[in-house]
Amino acid sequence: MSQMYIHFLLCVLLFLLGKDGGDNATHPYAIAKYNMMKLLYDLDKKG
Repeated sequence: MSQMYIHFLLCVLLFLLGKDGGDNATHPYAIAKYNMMKLLYDLDKKG
């Protein structure tokens, strides 16, 4: 799997999570969103 493909999938996931979950920091969706952003950031740093 290429990095671009992974990036695309994560962006789609983030969109779906953002649509369903509020911006409440304790909300499971918000926590998952934060973790995804962190993962994307780490991937970008490595790349």
